[in-house]
Amino acid sequence: MEKRTKKLLSVGRKLRARGAEVGRVRIRGEAGEVASQAGTVPGARAAQRGQAG
Repeated sequence: MEKRTKKLLSVGRKLRARGAEVGRVRIRGEAGEVASQAGTVPGARAAQRGQAG
């Protein structure tokens, strides 16, 4: 389980970094989903923001 969580976190971090460079619209939602799966608060917030539009 630990390895899986670490992988999810690293993937979310990559997506978030790319989102900062690019438009941040589509990628923000992806990063939010991954981060919320790993159980981080900012990720859940990003997911909510993505759903709200």
